[in-house]
Amino acid sequence: MSMSVGERDEKMNKMASIAAEAFCETHTPVSEDHIKANAERFLEHTIPYLTVRTLHRLDETLKRQETALKSLEADSRSIRRLTFVLVFLTIVLAYYAVRDTVIPSLQSKASQTPSPTATTTPSPTATATP
Repeated sequence: MSMSVGERDEKMNKMASIAAEAFCETHTPVSEDHIKANAERFLEHTIPYLTVRTLHRLDETLKRQETALKSLEADSRSIRRLTFVLVFLTIVLAYYAVRDTVIPSLQSKASQTPSPTATTTPSPTATATP
């Protein structure tokens, strides 16, 4: 039975914490002179621990960034939808503005201009004599 990567990482993280704590308890208090005299030994034990811890922090940071990116994608979709709604509403408002302002204005201008009448007055030169 194999365990998932997440379960394995969690167990290894706990084991590393326990081992690091035991190492620190074994070597506490440690003087700087003792560390300098046994530098290779301390580096053998501390560098892998610090590397794993750094990788875990980077993994946590990456997870937070992925969550933030998903949130931004959702916000982007919402903004896009809102933009379409606002464009539609702007078109509707423009239609009503034209209908309520421009059309009555054109109608009032049309009624103010004199319209040609259907009746014509006979001109004196137009009469024919037999």
